[in-house]
Amino acid sequence: MECRDALAALIDLRVQDSWLNHTGSDLLQDIARSATLETRISLPDDGSDHMMGQFWQVEHKRGALLSQHRFQTAADLAFAVARDALCDLYVDGKTLVCQPSYVDEDTAEIIDVRNAVFETDVSRDLQLLTGIVVHMASWDSRQRSSTHIYYDGKTFSQDAPSDVTVLHSFRVPGRRLEDLRRLARGKYERISAHALSVRISMPGIMGLRPRQFIKISLGTTEPTLGVDQVVSRFSVNDGFIQRVVLRSRRSGA
Repeated sequence: MECRDALAALIDLRVQDSWLNHTGSDLLQDIARSATLETRISLPDDGSDHMMGQFWQVEHKRGALLSQHRFQTAADLAFAVARDALCDLYVDGKTLVCQPSYVDEDTAEIIDVRNAVFETDVSRDLQLLTGIVVHMASWDSRQRSSTHIYYDGKTFSQDAPSDVTVLHSFRVPGRRLEDLRRLARGKYERISAHALSVRISMPGIMGLRPRQFIKISLGTTEPTLGVDQVVSRFSVNDGFIQRVVLRSRRSGA
């Protein structure tokens, strides 16, 4: 059985309007209203919910018109807003949810499956274990100036660190230095989360879904990892089995 969740309403909704003096949360509210969805929006209180669309300058208005629109569907626009705020975007029933991607495990419900796993497959990306550096670049066409910043998971610098193994470079226009620091930290956490990937097979748990936390045993360690994917299978011979993909999704991971 295959199905689509309520995000399909955003995928099927074409973006035809420009917007004026809207913050990111305002845009998400309007998008959800057009798609007949409820909302549960919680953007970080760190300047992420800034003004978007056409405001202040003529260039923004021109860029938001349909003839020059870089968004095709409401889903494109909604995910762009969520990524800019370093948030996760998904639906819970008929509710559009936007909240920070990394939830503190101390306040989250943790499922203990240390003694109930049939099979465990652990993979590590050696390129992501050390030497990751994120480079963020921005420019201001009116001031004819550019801003660059590098982040290695600990410190920010204007010049690339000497021990770079993998450099991930991103460009965003019209951003301030503090915005670039916030975006660099979020990009680093998203990339480094893929350094460790654990796939387990276990008896099915009703209600298990992505964004929950599971504690497992990996040799001498018992890490708490975030659920990235759940595939449930039912059969006469095997019963209810779930295959789960786990990654480090803690705050500051």
